[in-house]
Amino acid sequence: MPALKDRLVEENLGLVRMVAKRYRGFGVEDEDLIQIGSMGLIKAARDFDESKQVRFSTYAVAKIIGEIKTYLRDNGSVKVSRKYKEDKFRIDRASRDLTQRLGREPRLSEIAEATGLRPEDILTATEATQQVVSLDLPPEEGGVTPSIESPEDHAINRVLARDILSALPPMERRLIILRFFQDQTQSAAAAELGLSQVAVSRLEKRIINLLKEKYKPPC
Repeated sequence: MPALKDRLVEENLGLVRMVAKRYRGFGVEDEDLIQIGSMGLIKAARDFDESKQVRFSTYAVAKIIGEIKTYLRDNGSVKVSRKYKEDKFRIDRASRDLTQRLGREPRLSEIAEATGLRPEDILTATEATQQVVSLDLPPEEGGVTPSIESPEDHAINRVLARDILSALPPMERRLIILRFFQDQTQSAAAAELGLSQVAVSRLEKRIINLLKEKYKPPC
């Protein structure tokens, strides 16, 4: 049994790095975030119960996120540097101007060109500033959802989505496949499903929130 748990940890270290990238910008070094997340992975391997019929990767992601969030709260790291605040102001202003001028939501590359920021800097500033509002609350309870989904968020959502596909109604199942396994944009998925992009966005968020709640590990 110890050998099995060691193997689970070794085979899923990539999940730690993927999750850790979401929490850059809080004054914690990347190596420290990875070390903290690794503790969550070790706890996941220790507590994992195969009889629950949940993939280990799904359970581990929730544990890793929980471990990092706890550290950030307990150590007062939930703060945003002045640079991130200034970058976010430029990003928001450019997004509003581009939306008005283009008549649609701007692409990441267009925001980068308008602000002079690198795409990765835009993602980091957006993630850092939105998470300081709330590490836990969903949008309907006062939390904030970033307007730009980072590659790490997309990958994590794909891990969570694998376990629930068979239980979803046909349209919702097709949406998850299009978005997280065929990597289609919301606009492309909306066109194929015959829905508006707004409807697809809301449906996707609802499914992901249900997934996160369903697989939330016990404290």
